[in-house]
Amino acid sequence: MLFSILEFLHNYYGLIITIFYFILLGIFVLFIKKAEKFINDKNKEIQTLKIDKEDYEDTKTNKNILLYKNYKYEEELLKLKDELKRLQTLTTSDINKIAIEKAQELILEKEKDYEEKLKELNRYYKLEKDKLIQSYELKISEEKNAQNKIKLENIKKGKNYEYQIKIYYENIGYKVFPNGFVNGKNDKGIDLIAYKNSEIRLIQCKCYTNPPKQYLLRKFIGDCEVFIRNNPSLCDNKIIYKDFITSCNDKDYGVVCYLREYPNEINYQIINYIN
Repeated sequence: MLFSILEFLHNYYGLIITIFYFILLGIFVLFIKKAEKFINDKNKEIQTLKIDKEDYEDTKTNKNILLYKNYKYEEELLKLKDELKRLQTLTTSDINKIAIEKAQELILEKEKDYEEKLKELNRYYKLEKDKLIQSYELKISEEKNAQNKIKLENIKKGKNYEYQIKIYYENIGYKVFPNGFVNGKNDKGIDLIAYKNSEIRLIQCKCYTNPPKQYLLRKFIGDCEVFIRNNPSLCDNKIIYKDFITSCNDKDYGVVCYLREYPNEINYQIINYIN
């Protein structure tokens, strides 16, 4: 809105000066009439004081007061007469100059008001920005906490599922080493190692809600090959099985195609998670 006012003042500068001119001219005329009326009223008061003065000639104090008042009134009358003469001598250029000064004062006042409004607006935007940032940071923190909670729950669920599969193999006669539990992230992709007679089963457990993708099977096979190569004393002369076990009942299409093409390379089993 302030920009609109400034633009208006800029576009209609000449019109504003003319309006100010006529306003000042009107003020000038009114001032002259007021001054003349004031002078006439003062003259009447002086005449009245002169009459009253004759009644108080015997009282020195009252006389001095009347003289002082008369002096003050005459002084004010002289000032008014001087001002009246000055106004009567004003030219059009003087009036224009006064109008320009008034317009400049108005513009400066509006600019000052605009600067104050702008500062207030900037303070408001800063407060709103800070509130928005705090709200956003709080939301991110809450989301991170929720994600961490879900992550911890999934880790716990995964560990429980590994333990469930360990019990499953032990129930069918295998001795099971919990490689993932013991070595954590350094399990090299092998969660469980099951032994029975001349058999070794390298086991990967996936407690998933969605079906595992084909690349996980390929990765598990690669991890098994690395494990066999790095542990010859454990794996030589043994029948080695690669068991990929998941809790999801559905199969990814890529996994179906892979198992169909390589049926003997990996044992893909579905064992539901028992909560």
